[in-house]
Amino acid sequence: MPGTRLFVAIDTAASIREKLVEVQNVLRGVQADVRWESKEKLHVTLKFLGGTQSDVVDPLTRDIRSVCVAAPRPTIRYGGLGCFPSRRNPRIIWAGVDDVGGLLTQLFQRLESVIERYGFAKETRTFHPHVSLGRVRGTKNLRALLTSMETITLESQPVELHEILLMKSDLRPNGSIYSVVASFPLGT
Repeated sequence: MPGTRLFVAIDTAASIREKLVEVQNVLRGVQADVRWESKEKLHVTLKFLGGTQSDVVDPLTRDIRSVCVAAPRPTIRYGGLGCFPSRRNPRIIWAGVDDVGGLLTQLFQRLESVIERYGFAKETRTFHPHVSLGRVRGTKNLRALLTSMETITLESQPVELHEILLMKSDLRPNGSIYSVVASFPLGT
């Protein structure tokens, strides 16, 4: 796809990131065929834009900033583990994110409306904030992985969000590398 691969995301606080790495380490012990995400890549994707033409980036950035500055700060809580698309056919192993009070969902909907003006399609699936922990590559020890996931309790204290990030994803032979293009402070 032409242009720069971009996505809108929430960074994960260092204390939560450490908990997620602990969960990954427990799940790694099962030795399932999973490519685990690196510590630096643990985030919540709000919107994947994909290939974005350079002439769109500046006006899009201004519009995202306007939405974020006017938005109240959402509170989230990390908790629970699951799979996409289902436990029968797991492709993504994730840690859940609870939208305490519904403000994150409202922010997501406002961002969707603004981003759609630039030709990006609205998401057709239900908004389900999560952190991708790993991508299932094969069936080796898959049952043991799913069983292990059921034994793990993951629950954080509420976390107030202060910013949203516009991220760039550079594809490399050993996986993608993420970098921050812009950060958008959230209103009070």
